[in-house]
Amino acid sequence: MAAFPILAAALSRGDKAYFIEHIANAARLVVFWSLPATALVIVLRAHIVRVILGSGAFDWTDTRLTAAVLALLSLSLTAQGIMFLLVRGYYASGRTFVPFLVALGTSLGTVGLGAILIGVFQNELISKLAQGLLRVVDVPGSTVLALAFASTSVSILGSIVLIVHFEHRFPGFFSRVWRAWMQSAVAALLAGAAAYAVLVAIGPITLASTTLSVFTRGFVAGVFGIIVAGLVYALLRSHEFAEITEVIRGRMRGISIPVPRSVVVSSEESTPTTLQ
Repeated sequence: MAAFPILAAALSRGDKAYFIEHIANAARLVVFWSLPATALVIVLRAHIVRVILGSGAFDWTDTRLTAAVLALLSLSLTAQGIMFLLVRGYYASGRTFVPFLVALGTSLGTVGLGAILIGVFQNELISKLAQGLLRVVDVPGSTVLALAFASTSVSILGSIVLIVHFEHRFPGFFSRVWRAWMQSAVAALLAGAAAYAVLVAIGPITLASTTLSVFTRGFVAGVFGIIVAGLVYALLRSHEFAEITEVIRGRMRGISIPVPRSVVVSSEESTPTTLQ
């Protein structure tokens, strides 16, 4: 939403190169934040659910099943962020038919695939395999995982279709983002591995675990994962990480630093000329 007025202004003055550059910058930042967040949510899914919902009639079985659904849905976090951004780019260019078709296709696809997978999950072998991967073996109601899997799969597919078509319509977009996306993927993988290692060292959640102990374990693992992600970004010389840290340092010192081009700010705080 913050990028939309800048994108529209760029196309209105015929500056297609700036339009592609700005939406690529925004896309890099979307993946920069969302991929490590996705990895940490997947690793800490049980801690998140237990702390927020694990009280009263919400028992351990409910926690396990909800955590599994959260893990599946979080896999599409980055895809949905990219999709929302590219849709704004299409709107800014006056091309609304493609986003409409993609939205319609993803909606129908989610419903259709969900209905199919519910039937597929009735197969004992497939059901056991899915339950084993998500650690919900013999948990009642695990068929609901089919709906979460359908939603995530279709969202990722819709995002890929939109990226391919956007690159076809506005050549040069992918060449500006692929390296940063690879850096984010590495940072996410290592951040998730680091958080998981901390959880293994601390010990698993048990029925006797209190909310405070669950929160503390998740918090420590999450902070360690974030630190590892930051170190990976620094070692890979991520352009976005360098710009963000520079802005933060300037703010802490009380120094006014111009916002880098890759940092998307709201339209109330900036104009197109501010980011040039």
